[in-house]
Amino acid sequence: MYTVRKPPTLITENRDINQRFKMSNRTSSNHSSGKVTTPRIKVTLAVGGTNFVTEVATLKRHPNTVLASLDKTSQFYDTQTDSYVFDRDPLAFSAILNFYRTSELHLPLGICGRAMRHELKFWKISELNISQCCWKVMYEVDKDEKVFDTLKQNLERCDDPLNAQTSWRFRLYVFLERPNSSTAAKIWNTTLMTMIFLSALTLVISTIPSLRKRLVFPQPYNDEVERYLQNSTRLKYDLHVYYYVVDWLYAFDHVLLFIFTLEVSVRIMVSFNKRRFFSSFINWVDMITSYGGWLVFALETAYKYGMIKKTEELFWMYFGFRCVMMTRLLRCIRLQERYTSLKILLITIRKSSKELLLLVLCFIILAMLFGTVEYYCEFDNNRFETIPISIWWSIVTMTTVGYGDYYPESLCGYFVGTMCAMCGILFLSMPVALIGATFNDYYTRNQERELHRKEGLDGSLMKISPKLLKSKHQCFEKKTRH
Repeated sequence: MYTVRKPPTLITENRDINQRFKMSNRTSSNHSSGKVTTPRIKVTLAVGGTNFVTEVATLKRHPNTVLASLDKTSQFYDTQTDSYVFDRDPLAFSAILNFYRTSELHLPLGICGRAMRHELKFWKISELNISQCCWKVMYEVDKDEKVFDTLKQNLERCDDPLNAQTSWRFRLYVFLERPNSSTAAKIWNTTLMTMIFLSALTLVISTIPSLRKRLVFPQPYNDEVERYLQNSTRLKYDLHVYYYVVDWLYAFDHVLLFIFTLEVSVRIMVSFNKRRFFSSFINWVDMITSYGGWLVFALETAYKYGMIKKTEELFWMYFGFRCVMMTRLLRCIRLQERYTSLKILLITIRKSSKELLLLVLCFIILAMLFGTVEYYCEFDNNRFETIPISIWWSIVTMTTVGYGDYYPESLCGYFVGTMCAMCGILFLSMPVALIGATFNDYYTRNQERELHRKEGLDGSLMKISPKLLKSKHQCFEKKTRH
């Protein structure tokens, strides 16, 4: 038997008829139920030369935005291409269009957070819509901007009047205040730092007994002093009251003092901004150690030649001045003017004040806690007489110093000592890591800033535009007013 097959054309026609019949049934059912199918209207967006095709319903999902308010009367509508033309970044727009599709705003790779912020401002989309996974990319630029502003504020100066660049005062000011401005300035700064080191060294070795000689007094007072020194146990007091520094060391120290006094006096004279000068901590150190040194010199000379009698009260006043003179060691901070890394370290410490405060606060709480517990654990141990002594033991233990003057003897004391040492290591290391990360950020950004500045100077061949000169004048006037 033979099987008769239908022609293919008939089969295709039957399928088309069936599909149309089904569609008509759906339409009739929709009309009968009162529902009307909304047509899917597409729209073309030409952004930065790239065409994006989407639906109007998609753009309407987020009202009060630029894309949601598009119509034929919009300024962005192009009648020739029947599309909306925007001169914006297509890479950023792809993320914005995905936001309309998925209601999640993710930042594309390779785009700056500040550039994305400008794009969001143009499209009238809030930054609050950014997903949490992209917060780091978006707000890292704000952190970097704060770092650059801090470096610019502390490392760049704009208090120099440009109309005085050829005067002797300006040249002397640059020579003294900017050690990297010329070879001569570097040589002078190196010499000055060497003298500062030698001055600190003289302060240290002046306490060696072999470099001191005993004062000779008139009789019979000299014999009384001799008998007193043989039986006295106040070695430091006697060394400063009845002995003086050898002549060559004394003369060398005061030659350095004369140079420091002359240097700080010239710096005060040539400074263009006296308020800024006297607001500097290191400048006050220079003035106190220089001018205060001559007051100490006057007291020593008057006592040495018998102009005044050195009493107990006079000695403690002299001792106070000598303690102030110890601040000459802080003159080494002036190395920050030549070595930027040292200044960045000081900036890091200042900017990490919150972390340092947290470190001190946690350290004090833990020291008091472990000290109090150890006091009661070692109740029969006479070494831990009071809680303050126990706190001293906890501080020494937390810092892993361990002098050995106080130590526990019971099992409970051993356990508390172990926990105290472990907590000290953990709590002291965490803030240090944060401060190290802050220093790394400032150091890295400063390296980038120096490279950018060097390339800019090399490209412009040190040519300064009138606009830059005007900005520096405005900056100088602002500094002078404040």
